[in-house]
Amino acid sequence: MTRARILVCVALALALAYVGFGSARADDGPQGEVTITSITPDGIDADATVSITGMYTNSTTTPLTGLTVSFWQQDAELASFSQLDVALATPSADAAGTLHGPATALVGDAPLVPGASVAFTVTAPASALDIPDDALGAIVGVRFEAEIISEDEDPDADAGDDDAGDPAGERVGVGRARALIPQSGRAFDVVDVNLLTAPAPPQVHGANPVDAQFVDYLSAGLVPALDASEPRGVITVIDPAIYQAASRLADDGNADALTLVDTIDLLHEQGRLWRLPQGNPNLLRMPEELRAQVPDWADDAAPAPLASAPAVAIVPDGASAPAGFDDVLTFGTDLAASHFYHLGQDAAPIVLDDDPTGPTTPPAGLPVDSAPWPALEEAIAALDDGAPARADLTTEPGTEPIAAIDTRPLIMSSYSTNLPSEAAAVAHLESSRAANFDPRDITFTASPSFVMGARTNEFPTTITNATPFDVYLRVAVRSENTVRLVVPNTDILEVRSGESLTAVLTPQASANGVTTVHAQLESQAGQRFGPEVPIEITATEFGRVGWIIIIVSGAVVLGGTVWRIRKVQRERAKEEHGSGQ
Repeated sequence: MTRARILVCVALALALAYVGFGSARADDGPQGEVTITSITPDGIDADATVSITGMYTNSTTTPLTGLTVSFWQQDAELASFSQLDVALATPSADAAGTLHGPATALVGDAPLVPGASVAFTVTAPASALDIPDDALGAIVGVRFEAEIISEDEDPDADAGDDDAGDPAGERVGVGRARALIPQSGRAFDVVDVNLLTAPAPPQVHGANPVDAQFVDYLSAGLVPALDASEPRGVITVIDPAIYQAASRLADDGNADALTLVDTIDLLHEQGRLWRLPQGNPNLLRMPEELRAQVPDWADDAAPAPLASAPAVAIVPDGASAPAGFDDVLTFGTDLAASHFYHLGQDAAPIVLDDDPTGPTTPPAGLPVDSAPWPALEEAIAALDDGAPARADLTTEPGTEPIAAIDTRPLIMSSYSTNLPSEAAAVAHLESSRAANFDPRDITFTASPSFVMGARTNEFPTTITNATPFDVYLRVAVRSENTVRLVVPNTDILEVRSGESLTAVLTPQASANGVTTVHAQLESQAGQRFGPEVPIEITATEFGRVGWIIIIVSGAVVLGGTVWRIRKVQRERAKEEHGSGQ
């Protein structure tokens, strides 16, 4: 091909690109190395002019003649993170796109030889990119074309020889690179995340044992997954419940648990660790009022070593994340999620990998389904209804009631994204000690009758605690005749879980007779519960005193009578003795 014909073909190609005919072709030539060094502005708006600057290096083994660069835009709807995820998951070589503006020639007549580099800058007005107002941003980039000169082409061929034959070279794509520029006012960036969750909550809150399934998953799933946390740009996001369970196992000598704890501690020191709420709850599944409390709950429930790590929410809809989290991540759900979008940061262009290799399936623990669970809401309501009685009966005297049973971690883990169904969530909640606490499992028994042999006696009764908690309570007694007999309440008694305790009543009688009293269990706050137990108490102390008085009185009367008779007899005997003289 003559030089004149080459120039004509190049000019025609540039003209077609300028008027926007057609879309960019696939990269069917040897690919050079493209490095984007700067992109302006940080966010796209209608008045912006987008500029991309960088360096192209001919990393092929072929000289590239007539090298040009064009401003390229990927054709894709980007109104949601799901659509953005699909667009980014498409390799740049397969992505359809549009060229904007005339191509810029980068070299003169001499080809760009292998190993050589050349700088480039391309620009396009944002108005020409036709970005919808609801778009999250635009995927733009650069595309390079060049003519590949065959090794057998004769550069000295006669330019005027019309019989020179078919040309030996053709223009092909020899490289491209992409970048994501957020829309101004809709700030986000793409982050690499290693998400560490468990197939189910590793422990029921308030219980000591670690689930056996978690012990197996620790070795088979979590420890190998730590490899993905090694690259410096990766942020590891962990469910704190995993760290707590692993810490307990590490204390028992589990080597895999120790590896996980040490690795998480190191990532935290390096500032590359974020923590989820306890149990990885599906926030959008929660009622709005409950969801709003989760940030504070998550901070309070975080294990001490992770308390200073940034708190993060992962939601499919970023607008629904409650206020109070340090960071918010969302993701695409139309296909396998391969990208995480970090919300609330300054908008900044992001250079993309030419050939993304994201996961083919979503990471375990993403809330892709956020349908409500009404049965779980009912179970939580029942749990909340019993909270005052639980706190009252299980709080050790002199401590704050909230320290007795904190059900907030249990509620969060019951909404765990990892639980497979609502039935599993309800079962998890109801397997807890708090949900199994029922004051009706604390029983009081006593003999139905008791005879007092003294003014004050001791009367044994029995309290049995079949609840999963130690309880603190008293026995309160009501007398039907307080003038005749009273029974003081007992002091506060501790009854351990699963045990019985003898509670001693001390009735005090003021008169003889039968009196019925009614005994009932009572909490520290004075709330009585359980059935009243009637006890018939007979006071006999004052009957014996009466007989003693009668006997003593009779003895006095009898003694006095005998004394008077003997006195009369002595007087008569004296008179008779005097007469006889």
